[in-house]
Amino acid sequence: MTTPLTASRRKLRFEAQGSGQAVDIRFDGHRVWSTELVATADSHKIALDWPPALRPYLSGTTKLEVADSGSGEILASGAVRFGLNSKPVSVRDAEGRLLSINKWGRLGVSVAGVDTSFRERLIAHTHEILDHLAELGYTAYITGGTLLGAVRDGDILPHDDDTDLGVLLDHSDPADISLASYRMQRELEELGYDVVRHSTAHLQLTYFTENGSIDHYVDIFTAFYRSADEFCQPIHVRGNLPIESLLPLVPIEFAGISMPGPANPEAWLEICYGPAWSIPNPSFAFVTPMNTRRRFENWFGSQNTNRVFWESRHTAGSTSAAADARSHRRELDTVLATLPPGSSLVDVGTGDGADAITISNAGHHVIGFDYSYKALSRAHARAETEAKNSHAVEFRYLNIYDRRDLLTFGAELVTQGTSWHFNATNVLAGLTKEGRANYFLFLKLVMNPDSLAIATFDTNYSVTHFRGDNPLTWHYPLDWLHSEIAPHGLTAELLHTATRRTAHGRRRTATVVIRRSHPSHTEPEAASWNA
Repeated sequence: MTTPLTASRRKLRFEAQGSGQAVDIRFDGHRVWSTELVATADSHKIALDWPPALRPYLSGTTKLEVADSGSGEILASGAVRFGLNSKPVSVRDAEGRLLSINKWGRLGVSVAGVDTSFRERLIAHTHEILDHLAELGYTAYITGGTLLGAVRDGDILPHDDDTDLGVLLDHSDPADISLASYRMQRELEELGYDVVRHSTAHLQLTYFTENGSIDHYVDIFTAFYRSADEFCQPIHVRGNLPIESLLPLVPIEFAGISMPGPANPEAWLEICYGPAWSIPNPSFAFVTPMNTRRRFENWFGSQNTNRVFWESRHTAGSTSAAADARSHRRELDTVLATLPPGSSLVDVGTGDGADAITISNAGHHVIGFDYSYKALSRAHARAETEAKNSHAVEFRYLNIYDRRDLLTFGAELVTQGTSWHFNATNVLAGLTKEGRANYFLFLKLVMNPDSLAIATFDTNYSVTHFRGDNPLTWHYPLDWLHSEIAPHGLTAELLHTATRRTAHGRRRTATVVIRRSHPSHTEPEAASWNA
């Protein structure tokens, strides 16, 4: 029986029987999210928090339905209005494509929400990549959700937004796995693919629409055996899978095309998804055992830290500007006042490119980099209308967490024989210690005695304190900066402090200029770092 529901921008409330049931949340018939119901003190009353990635879209009116994921039965429904907006709720990207929350908590397109040409492109590219990998001598096969859809339905899962491939390597040592993965990346890039590295064992091939937005992905996971039966496929799979269950590869029909798959696909699916793999559950989310996660991250690192957060934020239309526009303008004015005339500058974490374009329009040559493709798409679009000289500002994909590519970029700058300057506004506090270490090593490589690296960052706790999944709540005290840059031969001068208003409370900020150390330089007193 269908029951009424209520919804605000924070919660969805309705009544349902029992817990553990997988449900789809629909706006005007479109699935925007799937989740499992969790038991409460009153097992009939359900209160669900909206996913953070979906909240920016909760404005307007919609027919909201809660449906059983398996049977499609409507459990609760009602007309809902979020806020004062009377227009229909629109959960779409810049291309007008419907978006849904995927298994990683990010908004993305799915096969069920777009036209059939999307599905056709995704399948065709998957087949093409498998052919190329085979030509390069790799043992490649469909895996993950792609294998699940092929075995269970003979097709791509309706709620999927990418395809997954595995490449079995002969190596067992993590260092050899990493070297092989980098070799594979070079070979794929030579074939013209856009490759994003998630770790030294995980690659992602990215395809774009005509206007530069992301269309779809194909993931490539390296796989290997640590012992006779211990199968490993980062980022999630580690367990007992005899080699006979994987090899020889066998043809499996996927969307009408024969593609290579494991010899015993059911055995592979069980160690990945558990014994209930054959039961459809669009709310499924990976829960990687901590010992597996630690082992894979210690072996192969993680170069995808917070990228999902920033992709979702920029997809929702957020910009790189601070919540307090006056504070942000003051930070930008400091950068402009500090730079020598006609400088060459790198804008770190450039976001939508607003700062990079403003600095460029003031007479400087600027390269802005970011690891969010959505941010870069917005930056390119903004430059077309706002940049006075399109040749004076350039945007490129670069990931601070990928030390290899960051230092390659640094070597490129050094060979130009120019004094490069750097701007990192509201970046350092949102990086992990490993990310900052990469950045400071990069500065050590590139900066000469005339170079300046300007940075503004929050130094105090947010009112929501530290939330690991939201880098906007992080902070970076000045004494941390001092201790982290000293080993790289860098020093910092505090230019000024200020406060700014944010969604996470009033934050104290510091603006510093970082330079290469001089032999005669005397380290500042500790008290000056606590100003």
